[in-house]
Amino acid sequence: MGTSLLSVFIPGKLRNPDNGSHRHWSAVARERADWRRHTFETVRVEGLLSRLVVDAPIPKRIRFRAHLWSLFDSDDGLRSALKSVKDALGPSTPIYRKGRLVGHAPGVHVIHSDAPGCGHEFIYAQIIDRAHRGVEILVEAL
Repeated sequence: MGTSLLSVFIPGKLRNPDNGSHRHWSAVARERADWRRHTFETVRVEGLLSRLVVDAPIPKRIRFRAHLWSLFDSDDGLRSALKSVKDALGPSTPIYRKGRLVGHAPGVHVIHSDAPGCGHEFIYAQIIDRAHRGVEILVEAL
């Protein structure tokens, strides 16, 4: 096991946005944006409190543990539900509307990329914890 750089818990109810067609796309987008913002704020505050200095390109192991009411059917559902949480760990990304830059989605730049060849290792787990629902993130140096 590597050296722990960061450990945070983001409370909230996770949903798989790819499961079911009963929700409008704007509701899914709003929920994803909320998870990204909450993750950004939590990691940012924890990083400031612990004086975290992270070199984003250096390989890391990032563990996501979802505390859920009931387990997702597959790893695909878990990964889809955690996409916004994972995206918030990267750099901020531009938001365009009708070809014009209108802002940036927040990112704390703990990792430089989540592409397959980036050098980071992502581990996903899920447990039933009805009293404390949310996502636990542990970032370790490899």
